[in-house]
Parts: sequence; structure tokens; C-alpha cells
Amino acid sequence: AGQRRAGLLTPAGKLREALVDILISALTFFRALGPFVLDLIRSWLQPERDRLPGRIADLLDPKVFSRLAGRTVEKVEFSERLEQHANSTDRAWFKVRFSGEEKDTSIFTKIHARNQLVRALMSMFDVYRNEIDAYANLEMPVCTPKVHIAKWTRSRFCLALEDLRAEKVTFPNIWETNLTEDLAQKVLTTLATIHVKFWNNAPPGCWNAEHRPFRGKLVALFTHWVVRRKLPGLIPDDVAQLFDIAVWNWHKVQAFYERPGLKTMVHGDSHMGNFFFKPDGTVGTFDFQVKSEEHPIRDVVYFLSCSYDHEKLPAVEKNLVRFYLAELARLGAPADEIPTFDQAWLQYRLHALSPLYAFVFSGGFSNLMDSHQTVCGFCPNVSPV
Repeated sequence: AGQRRAGLLTPAGKLREALVDILISALTFFRALGPFVLDLIRSWLQPERDRLPGRIADLLDPKVFSRLAGRTVEKVEFSERLEQHANSTDRAWFKVRFSGEEKDTSIFTKIHARNQLVRALMSMFDVYRNEIDAYANLEMPVCTPKVHIAKWTRSRFCLALEDLRAEKVTFPNIWETNLTEDLAQKVLTTLATIHVKFWNNAPPGCWNAEHRPFRGKLVALFTHWVVRRKLPGLIPDDVAQLFDIAVWNWHKVQAFYERPGLKTMVHGDSHMGNFFFKPDGTVGTFDFQVKSEEHPIRDVVYFLSCSYDHEKLPAVEKNLVRFYLAELARLGAPADEIPTFDQAWLQYRLHALSPLYAFVFSGGFSNLMDSHQTVCGFCPNVSPV
């Protein structure tokens, strides 16, 4: 009885959950595999002029770039190819000369991952489509990059955005930026603006309870084992034990997250590296691969747990949650629907599992995220847990 109250399963209970997880994972995988494979075959059979690029270098052809952008392009050159720590996509920076313009336009571009396993799973589990939908179909209430190309099929995608560095915006270095309370408040204002825009009205293209990637328990436990083996000592033993308990009971955790009540469209991956600071002091955002219909506090805890110094966060996090709730009111969220602080704090504590799960999975699965980013992500991530 004590084990059940603590969320611990008996060996027989774990065996039962494992068998169910294997069955659901297999059904989910093969249901997603068919459309992906069919689109791969279709792409191979298509004339090259009609298909999306298979390599980032394909975009160096002005004819290809012109066709995808819907504008005549005279030349395309590599600008630079910066270091990558997240490998869910392949990316590059180009200098593009559009017809009739005297200067090159700096453009950031990304396509599907070079690693074929990562590419397959990101395609099959709807990550690429989810991001393209944000740029192609949604009007964001905050600053986001101008879109030049946003196209997707079941096995390929191509996204080309303005290079905001040319607009003198500041991108925080997620390894070095010391996030202050003032900067955190500016990011929370941006998140609150998005949340109020889609308050209890998340757009149909984002993930929701009926349509989101399945979180397999055995896969999560395996990636947890990989991270702990690859980076010993990174995850404290008590947090590791809590994570394992949460994974075995993830159906209950997910049921809590999805129960009726306040929902909005959340960014979903709201760590510091997915924001930028404009010269006027406001904050914009990008990278909507995991946007979804969730309780808005999910973005708040994800941002703070992934971005704030874990030694300093306990002293300010309650004040920052109160600030966020006040911003919801200021920005026009219905007063009778804004959570009280106690309600928000409960959600904050329970949603702390989401960023932990994300970093465990990304750090332990293939080369989705390298060890450097895993370490930098985990150091603050553990504090709210």
C-alpha cells in the first residue's frame, strides 16, 4: 500500500505496463511509418524540380530557391554555418540576392535532419509539420522572423526565415547568459502575450490531447539510462528516482495535464535560446516545433527551469509566477479564468516534469542533442523538480 501511495509499481505491475507500452508504441510507430515511407517513395519518383530539397546545399541553386520562395532569385551563397548542438534539423545561413534588389538578404534556413533515424522520427511524429504550421498559418501576437519559405511533406520540410542578426537583435547565449529577474519578466510578458491571444482557443494545427506524439515509457526509461551512463552524476539520485516513478505513471501525469480546464497554445520549447531581444527592449521568439494546447503555466516552468540559475531560482520563482499572472490580467485574459497563485503554483510544480522529460529524451536519443547542450540544460532544469 505504501508503494502504491508513492507511485511505485510492483514487478508484476511494471511488467503489465511494459507490455501495454510495447503494444501502443508498436501500433503508433507502424501507423506513422506508412505515410512517411510512401512520401519518401513519392519524392524519389517526382521530378527533381517538384520536390523539396534533400540536402541543405540544394538551396544553393537559385532556381530551387526561386521555386520554393515564389520570388525570382539571382544568386545564393553560403553566409556561414555555425556550430550546432541540437540535431533535430540541418541548418545553414545564406546570402540571397532577390531580383530587383541591390543588396543581399541574409536568410537562416533549415531542413530535415541529416541523421536518417532522427529525420524519420521527427517526420513520423509530426514535429516538422507542427513547426511549419506555426509559420505558414498562424498570426503571432509577438515578433517572429519573417518567413521566406515554409513547406512540408510527410518526409521532408524546408523553412527559410530572415536572419534577425541583420536587424540588430540580441540572441542570448544559453551557455553564458546570466538571466536576471528583469530579463525573465520580459520573456514572461512575451509568453503571456501568446497565451492571451490563444486563450482557451488553441488553433487546430497544434498538438492537443487527441493529436500529439506518444510518449513511450520504455523509450523514456532507456534514454534516462543512456544519459546517466553517458554523463554520470549529472542527474541527482533523488531526481532520477522521481523521474522513473513519473515515467511508470506517465498515463496518470498526462491525464492530469489534459483534464478539462484552462488551455492555450503554448510555445512548448520555451528555453532561453528560443528568444531574442530587440533594440527597444521587447522580446521575440521562434522555433515552434512542439507548440501544443496545454495549461499556460507549462511554458513558465519550462522557461524558468531551463534558463534561470538553479541556485538563484528558488528565491525569485514565486515572484516571477505572480508577475506572469499579473501580465495575463494586464493583457486582457478573462479575470475569472486567470488562475489564483495557489492554482498556478500547483501547476508549476507538476509541470516541472515536462522539461525534465524533454531533456532526458533529447539527451539520450540518438544525436538529437549533444552532451554539451544536455549538461547546460540539466543544470538549471533540476531545481523546480
